[in-house]
Amino acid sequence: MTNELNIEPQIDARNESAGKNRIEKNDRYDFDTFLGEELASRRNKNSRFSLRAFAASLGMDPSDISKIINGKRKVGAKTIFQICDRLEISDEITIQLLRKNILSEE
Repeated sequence: MTNELNIEPQIDARNESAGKNRIEKNDRYDFDTFLGEELASRRNKNSRFSLRAFAASLGMDPSDISKIINGKRKVGAKTIFQICDRLEISDEITIQLLRKNILSEE
């Protein structure tokens, strides 16, 4: 029984780690989901972090960010590039986001 208790946290830690890298392994990742999770991650680090502060860090209007996150505004390649650049997202992930959100619409 003691061994089971020691094994479970290791499995949980691996599953949690896999979730954090989900975008790297999933080229079907929606940009709105990605942006929403980025905002949530920042709020987890600082509970007072607002949508307004997030939008300002991206150089965008808060209402536009809200519309993107809620799937009410389409995002073009230029906007995805700008946001990913401001968030310092790797080129590989940026390409995956573009592939899903821009190239799949053509």
